[in-house]
Amino acid sequence: SFSVDVTPPVWDADVLDKTYSGSTYSFKVKGTDETILNNTNSVLNSSNTKVFVNGQQITSGLTIGTGTLSSNQKEKVFPISIANFTGGTIKVTINAGALKDNGYKGGNTSEGKEYEWKADVKAPEWGNATGKYNPDEQSYTITVTGTDDIELNTDTSAITTSNSTLTVGGVNVTPTITKTASTSTSVTYQIKIANYTSTYTDKAIAFKINAGALKDKNNNTSAEKSYSFDAVDATKPEWKANITEKSYNSSTGKYAFELVGSDNKKLNDSASTLAGKLTIKTGTKVVDASDITIGTGTLSSDGKTKTFLVTVNNFQGGNVTVDIAEKSLYDATGNWNNKQSISFFRDVTPPTWADSIKNTRYNTENNAYSFDLVGTDENALNDAGSVLNATITVNGSPANVTYGTPSFDSGTQTKTFPVTINGYTEG
Repeated sequence: SFSVDVTPPVWDADVLDKTYSGSTYSFKVKGTDETILNNTNSVLNSSNTKVFVNGQQITSGLTIGTGTLSSNQKEKVFPISIANFTGGTIKVTINAGALKDNGYKGGNTSEGKEYEWKADVKAPEWGNATGKYNPDEQSYTITVTGTDDIELNTDTSAITTSNSTLTVGGVNVTPTITKTASTSTSVTYQIKIANYTSTYTDKAIAFKINAGALKDKNNNTSAEKSYSFDAVDATKPEWKANITEKSYNSSTGKYAFELVGSDNKKLNDSASTLAGKLTIKTGTKVVDASDITIGTGTLSSDGKTKTFLVTVNNFQGGNVTVDIAEKSLYDATGNWNNKQSISFFRDVTPPTWADSIKNTRYNTENNAYSFDLVGTDENALNDAGSVLNATITVNGSPANVTYGTPSFDSGTQTKTFPVTINGYTEG
């Protein structure tokens, strides 16, 4: 019995070990036979192998190695290198007969083979980044995209808190990092500071991505990339905690006061308004909107404050609560105020005298008729400012009167004025 080898050797389907170092691009091609290759007659050289770059055949800088036969003599690997390679499409054509085995009738030979691929010699890179402040949620987000001209290794290309550094005002900040898009040639990340509040106002933002964060399919890696962003105003505008009282007209019941909104930088004049944003309560009663008039507001020369005149009709006084809704003030950055309440007390009820005299008494020995006049206030009587100024007559004629020392009761907010009519007989 015997066997006859009639199967020709073949070239592998793809080239092997693509590398790029300096300016030299290297790769390998491998021929295989199922029995034994003829080492001497399995040769690649400039006569049977042509190499093209971007459609042009090259000879200068091209090196085709003699090849290495495996220990079992079934494989032979040929190294090929291209010096001064700057990238592009490579095509390799190998003539028929370049491989030969020891088979039937002097040996079987290989068919011709052609390889073509786009050589990846360019490192992936990070593009320009954008930084955006969101005043509605008070967050700051950096968006950046990394790309490769051929194909990224999306499994290993990433931005993490370990391979990047984010600082605000020179102080490290730990952001939330999210991959938002990915293709075969690009990957996009968002780097977000969720609680970007007034602490960060006027502080510069810097972001650095370490070298190697991007890797392509040929193991090229990205260089270090640094970005800087302008500082932003993250301080919310607010209403001053105290009102400024302007006037009260007791005959008309109109009460006017001023509310002042302020910002550390500059208010947005047109967006800052109290229309539909104001509720006033006296005690527990809500003042009807028809009884409230709000002025258009006056912006200060530096743009930092805006003053609104508020007039309340049929004002009842007492404990007053002014509730101001959020988003009634906006600054130039787009920050808006939080909901705010301002409370104060306004007494509009005048003090009164008791309807009748009190503690009447008559001394028959000296004909002295004495009584008390009592004044009171529902809230707070001014002791020092409450002085009796009275005219007392008997039968239409001025009486001989002696005024005693008044007394003040802080508990009941009353003041008692003793009065004595001397020489009183009747009338």
